[in-house]
Amino acid sequence: MTEANTCKVIVVDDDAGVRDSLDALLSAKGYACLLYANAEGFLKANDPEDPAIILMDYSLGTESGLDAIKSVRAQGDVRPIIMITAHGDIELAVDAMKAGATDFIEK
Repeated sequence: MTEANTCKVIVVDDDAGVRDSLDALLSAKGYACLLYANAEGFLKANDPEDPAIILMDYSLGTESGLDAIKSVRAQGDVRPIIMITAHGDIELAVDAMKAGATDFIEK
């Protein structure tokens, strides 16, 4: 049996399959996950005081992951944000880091 972790993982991805897969993987390792299909829903519910790590997809429909990261950082949220994308390149990785991402991972 896996011991529960105290940190949550917030997954913001418009692909239900990716959200469900990450939830299954992380839950199996004892992490509690909060899942959001878009940046708007996440930003509305975001609590910068809640200990969590944020996995933010780049392509989120009406608001990009880069814009969402900028909004989170503008709120004074200093939690780690890892940008994930299926179509990454060096320019996007640099833009993500400049926006405030802690790391960048290609799916």
